Amino acid sequence: MPASTRNSELIAASESSPLPPPRIARDIPPLRDSLFAILSRRASFARYRSSPRYVRHRSLAPQSVHSVPLLADTLTMYLADFLPTMVVARLGPGGVARTGRFIESIVKWVSRGVRILILPLRWVVRSRRTLHAWRIARKHRQHIEATYMSQPPREASLGVLLDGRVMIEGFQADAHRARIWLRSLKPVAEACQVFVHLYPEQQTSLPADRQIHGYLCKDHYPAVEIKDWRTDKCFRDDVNFADVAPGYYRIEAGLIDVKTFRKFPVDGTSRTSVDLGWVRIGAGGPA
Repeated sequence: MPASTRNSELIAASESSPLPPPRIARDIPPLRDSLFAILSRRASFARYRSSPRYVRHRSLAPQSVHSVPLLADTLTMYLADFLPTMVVARLGPGGVARTGRFIESIVKWVSRGVRILILPLRWVVRSRRTLHAWRIARKHRQHIEATYMSQPPREASLGVLLDGRVMIEGFQADAHRARIWLRSLKPVAEACQVFVHLYPEQQTSLPADRQIHGYLCKDHYPAVEIKDWRTDKCFRDDVNFADVAPGYYRIEAGLIDVKTFRKFPVDGTSRTSVDLGWVRIGAGGPA
């Protein structure tokens, strides 16, 4: 039998006999949201209404953004859906609405009571966090003071004033590092770097990218921000020479504002850097 003839017979048989009725699970109750799910969905929608996304969506499609239903209306719909039909018929629409408003008032009073009870607990938690942060900050401050706050040796004292606000109290250098002691006489609000320029005795010893400038740049942010410097103690700034080729270098240093690139002038002069003299860097430097 050809395939086309068999298919025609099957189609004719299916059209002559009616299809069986669909099997419906009538014993399974319809799915209903719990009160917790309804209230959670309402709370999520309320949070969305208070977010910047709602403003953006409102401006793009105002007709698709609806208002948040009242809590009383949400409770009324839940009661009308879950209470037995006889109870809903006896209460009537007005009675169900009054019941929803009554439950709403109970929920609001309970939430207010919970907020009042939570306030002392929240205060205790915040106080413990503040105390913990204060202890950490104190340890950090003690570490900073022990590491970077010190007075310069008498033989290293300098006494150069920058911009009438910062005093270079001392300078000391050896073959491996240099130390500069600075003290803030007045508050400094600018974000500053300590610039240290190394001018070699032989300019040809500089790398190719630094020969046009004539010096090595060791600019850096201080380990303690300048706004945190103290007036009664000096901040010790350490400059490492590990990456500097051996030789004799003339060192100039100072402070520079990283936003405006303004260097703090040396009081009483027209200079913007302090000449700290010549230093032999590296054990293999020339004699």
